[in-house]
Amino acid sequence: MAKLAKVTQSTAGLSPSGTKEAEKLMTEISEIKARQASEGLTDGEQDRSEEVWLRIVRLMELRQREFHDKKHDSHESKEHRELREEIQQLHEKLQAHKTKLREDLGLTAKEVKKDPTVNELDERFRTLCEMGGA
Repeated sequence: MAKLAKVTQSTAGLSPSGTKEAEKLMTEISEIKARQASEGLTDGEQDRSEEVWLRIVRLMELRQREFHDKKHDSHESKEHRELREEIQQLHEKLQAHKTKLREDLGLTAKEVKKDPTVNELDERFRTLCEMGGA
């Protein structure tokens, strides 16, 4: 019931096509997270997985349309674009490093979490996401 209210609240003010896409994204995110939870990933790891993260970013873009008109959206500030690009690059670097640790070194998810480079990249990623509203 709470999820239904959350979906309704998050799609309020969107166009019918935007609402449909947002609901589809929410459903996909839920399905992916359920699958990842069954694989043993924590909520934080699920949120940072590329599959979920890309859908969350798209959902945030849809929600931003609720607050900005099309003219404002087309004139996105240079700083915002650069920040979003930096977040994307950092996310890719973080995921690549985690994959390298798991595949090349055979580390478990818990061991990867303890890696100082992963912790540093993850902290920077979270900081940038907070700055960018992601």
